[in-house]
Amino acid sequence: MGKPADTDRPVIDKSYSYCLLTVFNDEAGHDIYQEHPVHLAFIENCNTFWEKVVIFDSVTIPQ
Repeated sequence: MGKPADTDRPVIDKSYSYCLLTVFNDEAGHDIYQEHPVHLAFIENCNTFWEKVVIFDSVTIPQ
């Protein structure tokens, strides 16, 4: 979890206050996370703290 870096280039999106990066070993892990009681409780208990959620799903490019 983090806040925007103190960098200054036009290409950088600094329109957010906090970010959370999660990494999963596979799609099954992602699916478990989406329905996990801890994740659902976090959403229920904390959703008053945000106005907007933006999600970027991506996959690692094999090397």
